[in-house]
Amino acid sequence: ALSARGCFEMRLQQYHQYNRACRKKVLNERLVIGGVLEAAEGKLPAESGIRVSNGGQGEDGWRAHVARRSRRYRRQARRAGGHFAVVVLEGGCGELNLRELVGAAERSESLGERPARIARLLVVLGGPDGISPEVREALRETVEPYADFPLLGIALPGGLLHSYYALANVLVFHDQGLLLPYLEAKAAPRPEAQEGPCGGGEQGAGELR
Repeated sequence: ALSARGCFEMRLQQYHQYNRACRKKVLNERLVIGGVLEAAEGKLPAESGIRVSNGGQGEDGWRAHVARRSRRYRRQARRAGGHFAVVVLEGGCGELNLRELVGAAERSESLGERPARIARLLVVLGGPDGISPEVREALRETVEPYADFPLLGIALPGGLLHSYYALANVLVFHDQGLLLPYLEAKAAPRPEAQEGPCGGGEQGAGELR
């Protein structure tokens, strides 16, 4: 979770093992949110899997957190034989619809090959007011040196949504095998396309790196 004033990162496997060792297997608000606050106060050891920074003197800001995560995902994608992409859920882009998602998945299956196969995906959600142009540009400058495609942007149907609901929709699309083929089609290189503001091109294309 990132903001201009504070960041926290959870390494889920490490976090799970730490909670098991502390006999805290059932997650609740006290354990999760309280754990973040305790980590911010230096009360949790490094093996807790929670890393917190408030951007103070000697602490990393949000850009350093995103860059570190992007480097890690790119290495993981390479080892998996695929690519690393970053997508922002935001307004101003064409809304996802089920017909396009299903169509992209069917085309990908019929081709039998995925030259732009995404093996790691970083999903960025804005807050209640979205992402300002200045922050979006800073995000683009931070992730694109590591991503294999220009920063992608998509909008979910229904207008302004709470972050947890938007993320739930994205995870459902992924579980159904629809999200990655759609993004791969959006990012796949097409010479006739021009780069658009939502990543890829006006035809939904981007430049493979």
